[in-house]
Amino acid sequence: CSNLESVSLPNGIKKIESRVFLNCKKLESVGLPAELTKLNDRVFEGCSSLKYIVIPNLVKSMGKSIFEDCTALDSVRIDCIIDEIDNEAFRHCHSLRTINIPVSVKEIGSKAFEECIALKSITLPVTLQSIENDAFAKCAMLQSVTIPPAVKVIGSDAFRECSSLTTVDLP
Repeated sequence: CSNLESVSLPNGIKKIESRVFLNCKKLESVGLPAELTKLNDRVFEGCSSLKYIVIPNLVKSMGKSIFEDCTALDSVRIDCIIDEIDNEAFRHCHSLRTINIPVSVKEIGSKAFEECIALKSITLPVTLQSIENDAFAKCAMLQSVTIPPAVKVIGSDAFRECSSLTTVDLP
């Protein structure tokens, strides 16, 4: 897929298997079908030109490393009800500035946002119970975080090397 720049998947597709668009470096835009329910591991990993994506509301699970190394990814809109942001989901998304984490999310996986260096703030859902190891490590621009009262676990190095972090509000 070395020259693929845009893809719009048709309705009827309910599941996208692992690594389907792995390292499609020129892929800038993706239209996902409204009927989609599952995105497996590493579907868009290494799509370094992808800038924006909307996850449709019927999606029930998103796999590990789904957007890892999507270095141009600036904004993500998650319209679905999911339980977790899986391990390394947005790791090395250096341009990521805006993401909405659905209120249904209970866990942010290990290294989920590691090295999202443009991320300045993030709103954690009140339902969140676990922030795993290195979840926000090396988010150099992250300035403040409010930990919701439902959080029971904050893993080791969860905010390691967040050099701009000045405020962490705990319940």
